[in-house]
Parts: sequence; C-alpha cells; structure tokens
Amino acid sequence: MLLTLSFTILPNKQRFNVQVDENQVIADTLSVLNERGLLPDQIDVFRASVESARNEGHINPRLTYSQANIYNGDIIYVGK
Repeated sequence: MLLTLSFTILPNKQRFNVQVDENQVIADTLSVLNERGLLPDQIDVFRASVESARNEGHINPRLTYSQANIYNGDIIYVGK
C-alpha cells in the first residue's frame, strides 16, 4: 500500500510530501532524498535522526515503514 508522508528536514524546517510503499526501508527513502540534495550535509542515512510526530520517538531507519508503525499522513522529522 502506498503511504503519503510529510517529511520535515531540520534544522531549516524544509517540508515536502513523499509517497512511499509501506514495505520500503526508511533508509532507502533517505538515500533518494540525499542523492537529490534534500538532506543537510549529505548525512549517513543509516545513522540519521529520524522521528515520527505521531509516535514521538526515534525510528530505526533500517526498518520498513510498516515495521516502524508509520501510517498514511504521518509527519517524519529528519536531522534533529
């Protein structure tokens, strides 16, 4: 199933929506964003600080969205 997520890149609070498959690994999404220059300082996608506004906790980027309990409409913060 496709999810539409709102990614907020910190510290500049750049925000954009991304559609991903629920079985995609979070780090894979971050790699694509990194390749496109959307992440600060070309961060290590496996060690990036990733948090969910709904879950209010750190998310392991090696998990899929489904494994991390990320659902359609969630806000994901990257780079805190």
